[in-house]
Amino acid sequence: MKIRLLLTMLFVVSLLFPQNLEEKKNQLGELKDKIDSEQKLIEETEQKKQNTKKNINLEQKKKKKSTKKIQKFEQKEKLTKNKLSNIKNNLTVTNSHLSDLQNICGKSFQQLAIAHYKSEIFPHQIIDGKLLSKILQITVEEIFMTKSEVGLLSQNISSTIQKIDNLTTSKKKEKNKKNKIAKKIKLLNSEVISCENTKNEAQKRKQNFEEEAAALNELITKLQVNTVHDYTYKFSTEKLIWPVEGDVIRDFGEQKCGDYKVTLNNDGIDIFTDEGAEVKVVADGVVAFAGLYGGAGKLVIIDHQNGFYSLYSHNSKLLVSKGDGVQMSQIIAHSGQTGSTEKPCLHFELRKRGTPVNPMDYLE
Repeated sequence: MKIRLLLTMLFVVSLLFPQNLEEKKNQLGELKDKIDSEQKLIEETEQKKQNTKKNINLEQKKKKKSTKKIQKFEQKEKLTKNKLSNIKNNLTVTNSHLSDLQNICGKSFQQLAIAHYKSEIFPHQIIDGKLLSKILQITVEEIFMTKSEVGLLSQNISSTIQKIDNLTTSKKKEKNKKNKIAKKIKLLNSEVISCENTKNEAQKRKQNFEEEAAALNELITKLQVNTVHDYTYKFSTEKLIWPVEGDVIRDFGEQKCGDYKVTLNNDGIDIFTDEGAEVKVVADGVVAFAGLYGGAGKLVIIDHQNGFYSLYSHNSKLLVSKGDGVQMSQIIAHSGQTGSTEKPCLHFELRKRGTPVNPMDYLE
């Protein structure tokens, strides 16, 4: 029998007997401390989750505010670009007007020069140059005014372009800020999920501890009752029937294990049998445990209510449940190879007030 199986079986049986009452009370105290610790973790995690949610709300408000700012920047940018387009159109029109004025000015100057030249050649011919001079003067003044307007328009274009650049830069910065806020919100959401997972795991552990504590509390109550019970330590028959047909392949007590090169202690006997063979209860009693238990596989423990308990492990199928009354020779299971056994067999133990005894001394 493997070490793990021996330790497991020892633990199972030790839970059922009164000499461990004080130890079970200590275990119950430790479980209550664990429950309190898990409850504290649950409360702390819940508080952390709520605080994180508040931070998420704050960051979402910041993100919303940032989105509005970006929209305003985009609107201003659009309006400013439209304004720039209008200014450029005005500049084009003004430059065209300036070109026309310069052409008029050139022609007027040319006509005035020709009139002056004619007056020199034909002094007696009267030529009115005042109108040409006036036209030239007005045209020149308008040219200066138009050039000034062109300069103002050019400056306005430069300032508008600068304003657009500033808006673009501000929008870019605000978008970067919004992206950082979005990343922070994502991290905070991950933290909320992590808190929720931690809380759920703590609640599961707490529930397991509470169930274990309840079972231990029930066991302590039973043990306290058992301590005042006057057991007979006798069976109704002089010898017990065999639990299953087969050969004993491992005896009670210390056994040499060639595979592991160590000496192992066997608290019962191992009986080799075909898988599915009928497993019978050796004497009347009540089922104290029936279920899957670690290396013992599918296990049945019978309380014979006389100070003795019998254990049947590695079964393939159980036919009784906890609390069932059973009678000697009743089939309670079918043998198998569940748990840590390497071949189909029945591991059978007999315990007197928690202490393993050699079943061979009691079997017929």
